[in-house]
Amino acid sequence: MLRTPGLLFSVLLASCHDAPKQIGVGTSARLPVAHPDSVLAAPRAPSPLDTLLRLAQERPLVSYSSARALPPRVAAYLQTQEGGADSSFVLADVGARFQVTDVVLEPGLPRHQLVYLGVSPDVVLVSYYSGGVGLMQSVGLFRLQGQAITQGWLGYVPENPKTKAELLRQVRMREEERMRGQ
Repeated sequence: MLRTPGLLFSVLLASCHDAPKQIGVGTSARLPVAHPDSVLAAPRAPSPLDTLLRLAQERPLVSYSSARALPPRVAAYLQTQEGGADSSFVLADVGARFQVTDVVLEPGLPRHQLVYLGVSPDVVLVSYYSGGVGLMQSVGLFRLQGQAITQGWLGYVPENPKTKAELLRQVRMREEERMRGQ
């Protein structure tokens, strides 16, 4: 399944988007004019991903090496993204055997292997390898409210990070690269 380098999705964020303020035609109000250098140097408003990264950084995450610790709602979401209609999303534990290549040498091995799983009551950071034609490392960052996912980011990272700090650094770098490319 093809994905964008970082897929950011948000649910229940409609309240964050206020309607733009309009100024009537022919009004005599003068709008302040900013110097171009100050516009370029002005900090941008935090994105939903910035918020997720900040929360993941601040929260103490309990690390797990077993895929069974993955919250059910996150596992169900990953099934929709990775498993598809014709296969299931099975995640091998950290260090366990999995199907690394597209050549099936041992039928029944999972196609994915857990690299990192950190969980708090409202944040989940998960990283896993996906075998196939090429080995890829995916990262998911989710904000939970109860059993519902309210925000999330799912993408790939290139440098094989295995700790919370390395994963968050890689996700931030990927997003910055994406923003510079736009």
